[in-house]
Amino acid sequence: MITKRELRNLAGSADESNNSVLTVYLSVDPAKVSNTNRGFESTLHRLLLASHPPVHGVAEARRFVEAAEYIQKFVSGFQPQRRTLALVYDQADRFFWVRELNVRLQDSAHWGLRPYLKPLTEAIGAFDQYAVVLIGDSRARLFKLVLGEIKEYLKPAGDTVPSIERMILNEHIDRLILAGPNVLTAKLLRAVPKRLKRITIGRVELPLEAGPESVLKAVSPVIEAFEHEQEAKLVDDLISAASGTSRAVTGLGRTLEFLNEGSVANLVYTEGLQAAGYECPQCAALFSHDRERCSYCGSPLIVVNNLSERMIERAADSGARIHPLPSQDAMPLSAAGGVGAFLKIARVSHRAPL
Repeated sequence: MITKRELRNLAGSADESNNSVLTVYLSVDPAKVSNTNRGFESTLHRLLLASHPPVHGVAEARRFVEAAEYIQKFVSGFQPQRRTLALVYDQADRFFWVRELNVRLQDSAHWGLRPYLKPLTEAIGAFDQYAVVLIGDSRARLFKLVLGEIKEYLKPAGDTVPSIERMILNEHIDRLILAGPNVLTAKLLRAVPKRLKRITIGRVELPLEAGPESVLKAVSPVIEAFEHEQEAKLVDDLISAASGTSRAVTGLGRTLEFLNEGSVANLVYTEGLQAAGYECPQCAALFSHDRERCSYCGSPLIVVNNLSERMIERAADSGARIHPLPSQDAMPLSAAGGVGAFLKIARVSHRAPL
């Protein structure tokens, strides 16, 4: 399972002296008709041609070709089991990273100084970490879910409730679902302490012998309904807090200001947000408005076409929680610039707009 820590390590793996990193997201879902007879290999070829990154000079062209050939060779021998492949190849040091994911990501290829991690960052932020307790008459089983994947955590030793509490603490679980016969899950819900009741979002009926995929299928509707409700509430809370308190902001410029100062606790934005702007090569501050010099260190700024990607990566690196929201669930936020943030501390600012 991919974690935020792994993404932070991956983001820092490139030396950034030359464009040398090829990142590819490729649907390999066996259930898709277009992937019949390994159709994803043709998709990859089209991605690398039709979405060919701009390369400058013979040396860079050679680096891109080597990276593209490496990824194509890997994919040609790959046997898919899940929905999406995420691949990163850095030609500078022959670093290769690959993960197969059980979530859908848009097919794309990206060439640049660093791995293009926005789709993964969005996915990590979009999915809380869930645990499922599947209980029977004499024992229980524990499962962990993240990024649409499920893994059996352990078979509890001793009492069920202490085992659940240990997993919640050790695995940083956000939400809990109880599974099993209704009479047993109701009894367990009454027995768990209040802190576990607060994070329990539902119950489903399942036999103790259910396999991981059956468990995932049964709990998915509970998770989807909960997340839809939470997304709508998050937008309402953000808009209300930004207009009535000093603990939140909306709009790109204001959000960047507090992100630059390390004050963002939660970044909220509409999926597909696109923006260009400016970055300081010295202190890495980000700006949305045209200006010549950084307002923090005075260095000349450079233009960045992927300002939203930089913003998301910077927020993830700072430890902020990332919340990409479907546009249909975030219409009030779209009207406020498509992005906002809850802050770690009350806002105090006298700077010009960023």
